[in-house]
Amino acid sequence: SSNIALPCLGCHALENNSIPNIKGLNYEYFIEAFKAYKNNKRNHYVMQIIAKGYSDSQIRLMATYFEALDDN
Repeated sequence: SSNIALPCLGCHALENNSIPNIKGLNYEYFIEAFKAYKNNKRNHYVMQIIAKGYSDSQIRLMATYFEALDDN
């Protein structure tokens, strides 16, 4: 799952950035938010495009990966 998640870390793992850090993000919240982008129910043009490229099983794998990824 880390291979499909690596592109996300380019923007979402940076500190002191306006883009949210998603390391350690709750599994259910990740899935809900990602699917909202995928279904155009959450507004962010780039994330809507990116989300459409992932299957539901890939989204679950990424949710597992990011929830377990913690800097502490």
